[in-house]
Amino acid sequence: VVTEAIWTKVQGRLPPLTQVIALGTHRLRGMEQSQVLMELAPSCLSDREFPAVPSAACLVPGYRQAPSVEEPLTIMFAKVPGCPPAPEGVDQEELEAAYDAAVADWCDLVRRLLDRFRGYECKEPERGKFTLAFADFRAAVAFAVTAQAELLKLDYPPLVLATKECAEEEVDGARLFRGLRASIGLAHGWASFQKPLSSTGRADYFGNLPNKAARLMSV
Repeated sequence: VVTEAIWTKVQGRLPPLTQVIALGTHRLRGMEQSQVLMELAPSCLSDREFPAVPSAACLVPGYRQAPSVEEPLTIMFAKVPGCPPAPEGVDQEELEAAYDAAVADWCDLVRRLLDRFRGYECKEPERGKFTLAFADFRAAVAFAVTAQAELLKLDYPPLVLATKECAEEEVDGARLFRGLRASIGLAHGWASFQKPLSSTGRADYFGNLPNKAARLMSV
């Protein structure tokens, strides 16, 4: 078991057939800062069960706490678009810097709500694009609705709100859009299988279920 800092240093030097398992983020006794822990083991030991991490608290779940494919689950894809072209008179680099700050706030929002709605982050393959999993379908729907509502309330840089893609829009006096506009697609059912990602050790899911969720996000 190693910390994320050690994992980053040895990642490219591991022997073939090494299985990487994310153990989550833990508060360890005697250490002020929380630590992301990784389990490295030969793939031939992948079926062996190891003791749980003896930490004071698990702050972010790891691979073994991810929703199981032995039960129905909900897969969700959520993303925000890339930076739009700058309006006339606005420097593109300045807009991109402001937009990056807004995307960072979106990422923080997603991770805060995951803890609240008992969701699991599988991966963030691109900045602001997430693959998520939920054991409870109702919690997944509540997450999606809350994320869209909270997205309207973020403290956006004025440069971002000045673009037509992020400008505030109202319908019948009710705020419909403001700031980043997230696309969220989800599907509930059975995944074919799950396995740890080689780059992060976190759970990823395969089969028709995640494919359906990805297509719904793109509608």
